This record gives sequence, structure tokens and C-alpha cells, in this order.
Amino acid sequence: MNKSKKTTKSHNVVTSKYLDTRLEKMTDYLDMRLEKMTDYLDTRLEKMTDYLDMRLNEFKEEIREDLKEGTVKILQIVDKFITRFDAEEKDRAAHTVLHQRISDTADNHDMRLKKIEARS
Repeated sequence: MNKSKKTTKSHNVVTSKYLDTRLEKMTDYLDMRLEKMTDYLDTRLEKMTDYLDMRLNEFKEEIREDLKEGTVKILQIVDKFITRFDAEEKDRAAHTVLHQRISDTADNHDMRLKKIEARS
């Protein structure tokens, strides 16, 4: 059994120039990837901002419409109360005037009776 040994000499020497070149290429690659990711994220952020602005405007419009409807309902209810109170005030005023007229007529009637009785 004859075993032969293989001897290999490695001539691959890593130099600092080689490392610098590889490091520069890696840095350029990472910069490019970072720029692409940043562009993508900026685009997504812009789209999301636009979407949120649109939804916020829709929400504002919904709130405005709800407030308008609520205001109309409140004004309708208040109008019913005002109309009712106004009618009652007019009835009360008319009632008071009618009572005054009846009182005046009754006083005049009593005075006439006294005058007639005095003549007789």
C-alpha cells in the first residue's frame, strides 16, 4: 500500500486592494438596494397618505350631512314648540281682551240700571 500525498500550494493571496474593491462593490450594491427600498416606501407612503386624505374628506362630509340632518330635526321640533306657544299666547291675549270687554259691558249695564232707577 503505497499512499501518496498530494501537496498543493495555495497561491490565492487576499490583498487589501482586493478587499477594498469587494467592499466598494458591496457598498454600491447595498446603496442601490437601499435607494430602491426608499423609493418604494416613499411611493407607498404617498399612496397611503392620499388614501387617508380621501377617507378623511369622506368622513368629514358624512359628519356634515349628519349635522345638517340633526339641525333640521332640531329646528323642526323647536318650530313646533314656538308655533304652539305663539298660538297659546294669542289665545290668552284674546281671552283677556274678551274678559275686559265683558267687564266693561257689565259695568255700563249696571250704570244704566242705576240711572233708570234714579229717574223713576
